[in-house]
Amino acid sequence: MIRVVVCTVFSLLIACGGGSSGGSSEGGGSNSESFRIEHLSAGDATVQSTGLSAFSQPSSNLSGVQDQLSFNRGDHFFEKKFGVGDGLGPLFNNTSCQGCHVNDGRGHASREAAPDNGLDFDSLLIKTFKSQLTETQKDEMKMGRLSSVGDSQVGVQLQNKSIEGVPAESELRVSYEPVFVTFKDGERVTLRKPIWHVNYLGDGMLDDDTVFSIRVAPPMIGLGMLEAINERDIRSREDPNDLNNDGISGRSNVVINQETNALELGRFGWKAGLPTLRAQTAVAFNHDMGLTTFIIPKGNCLPHQVACNAEKQVVKESEFEVSLSSFDDVVFYSRNLAVPARRNAYDQSIQAGKALFNKVGCGSCHVAQYKTIRTSHFAQ
Repeated sequence: MIRVVVCTVFSLLIACGGGSSGGSSEGGGSNSESFRIEHLSAGDATVQSTGLSAFSQPSSNLSGVQDQLSFNRGDHFFEKKFGVGDGLGPLFNNTSCQGCHVNDGRGHASREAAPDNGLDFDSLLIKTFKSQLTETQKDEMKMGRLSSVGDSQVGVQLQNKSIEGVPAESELRVSYEPVFVTFKDGERVTLRKPIWHVNYLGDGMLDDDTVFSIRVAPPMIGLGMLEAINERDIRSREDPNDLNNDGISGRSNVVINQETNALELGRFGWKAGLPTLRAQTAVAFNHDMGLTTFIIPKGNCLPHQVACNAEKQVVKESEFEVSLSSFDDVVFYSRNLAVPARRNAYDQSIQAGKALFNKVGCGSCHVAQYKTIRTSHFAQ
């Protein structure tokens, strides 16, 4: 049994595009309703939607019957529950995209109390990386040719589910310890510290230098806009040596694009480890569900996982388990999921929080606005 304690820090990026500048107008600005645009988190693509389906709407400027049909097909495939006959597994974390990204929103950790009992890992997973690297591996990482080195027994991700006849890699559970925090004004709050329990089910042992990273499924909204931010604008904010002395040494991530084999700017994933939505989609199909695509044509079984490899060999090598047309529809759907308008954006308490956010320097990393560019796949 491996007892792991992980503290996770989440980042939020709000991309603004379309015909309006989007984002917030710094420095106060006019109170006139015509100048109030910071509730439009996605500029002209913002939708006015609330409720359970708020994250499942197409961008407001999506036009054309064919685009709507592609969006609907992608939505259907995103919600599809895969089975053994569809190529699921043999090792996997969930049976559908929607199973992780609940209502196209973010995932959650399991509740310790019933009925979850700390066992619900449907919308989060555990990455497994080696921390002791060779000099060659370090050099490849610096060049962007290598993003990580996985554990020798399970690779870069623990799969806690499997099809019949194939053993899963692990049993997972989470429990919590209370953490008491007292603020300077005397207010006292109780936080939870998660304790991750990993029971590896395979032969042998996980590598001694393996570290664990908990990844909650992020929301799907606004991904197309993130992809449409000009690379120049992102790189212009780099300051790896903190030349402006603000205490922030930001740098962009350069990664390999598995589709083109070229080095590109990382944009997607909690660590900006993937350059495009196509790459992100292919990795999710493969790592989370064990499905092959034209980008990743092999399953996720490691060479020593005999039972896993025996099952995967049943699939014809010439037939990808996610067809090119279905793959393109899912990517289109992901690109065009709309960002809902912010609620109560101009309330006094929220504006006070915004001022404090910028005063302490949070806005130096969490940039208030970007303007997107038109691309071949995001023309609107």
